[in-house]
Amino acid sequence: THTHTNNRLRAKYGDVGGSSEVLPLKNYFNAEFVGEMRVGGQTFNMLLDTGSSHTWVPAHDCINCGDRNKYDPSLSVNATQLADETPFVARYGQGTVTGRFAQDSVCVGASMCVHNYTIATVNDTSGLREYDTSKFDGLLGLALPNLVRGSPEPLFTTMVRKKTAKQPGQSAMQSATVSRCFS
Repeated sequence: THTHTNNRLRAKYGDVGGSSEVLPLKNYFNAEFVGEMRVGGQTFNMLLDTGSSHTWVPAHDCINCGDRNKYDPSLSVNATQLADETPFVARYGQGTVTGRFAQDSVCVGASMCVHNYTIATVNDTSGLREYDTSKFDGLLGLALPNLVRGSPEPLFTTMVRKKTAKQPGQSAMQSATVSRCFS
């Protein structure tokens, strides 16, 4: 049960402070589980992806993102475009997205926030099949950190390290539950 799992995780890791919340998810045909996330105060519908560690949102200059919510750094007081011009490239089973990195405040739920988090802003989704008919703006990677070669630390890993998320295993447990829905 979830209670037993939470107790085991608390026994192993202790109470790390921070907050815990339930993130309401929208279920689209058991194929897409989408929850809200804020970047620089801007709201995005994020696909929860247990097979990726990347987190990305469409950039304000995305050439083929349609009517989706797009990240505009000029609307945030904390946004920083990274001087390092390392491109962001993510390859998925459904195709590839490309963009660049920025830093900003990222929040999941009302109080689980990380400031100066490095996030990918995608300006080309043309290689991602079916993106134009999907219900999400960006992707929130829930996989383990070892899947992020050369990229920033996964968001929930950062939240645990910075003691923003109360239970270190909570996101892993929830992602495992979502993962079972996909199989």
